[in-house]
Amino acid sequence: MRWSEVSSDLTHDWYPDAVADYQVTFVELQAISVSVDLAGWSVRLSNGSGTVLATIAISAPAITVSGGYYVVWGHDFETAVPSSGTVELLNEAGTVVLSRTWSGISAGQAQNWNGSSWVSQLATPGKAYDVWANGTPTPTA
Repeated sequence: MRWSEVSSDLTHDWYPDAVADYQVTFVELQAISVSVDLAGWSVRLSNGSGTVLATIAISAPAITVSGGYYVVWGHDFETAVPSSGTVELLNEAGTVVLSRTWSGISAGQAQNWNGSSWVSQLATPGKAYDVWANGTPTPTA
């Protein structure tokens, strides 16, 4: 597993509710060479100062297949993913098994892992970092 994307973008409606607000922000996990059931695990979100903003339990079904993505929305956190912060994946015992810290995500952008480095670009929730190169239409603001 790895964190594959962080989006604090409030300018596009990524979450399927037709409103561009805190709910559209997200963090994304990608399964690498494994299928995994995340039910019972949790995700902790902190701001750039280290203050915990939210911890949510992942409920069933939460299975992602090798190469698949699992998105945790601002809607789930009940707060926006900040432009600078940390996200942690905790196993069922509460041990941090994966962490990602970021800073300064620009408005309208996300940070995506492209296989070798983190890049700033338009968000791609639940999809590969290069989905926009394939002519996918831009979402409505």
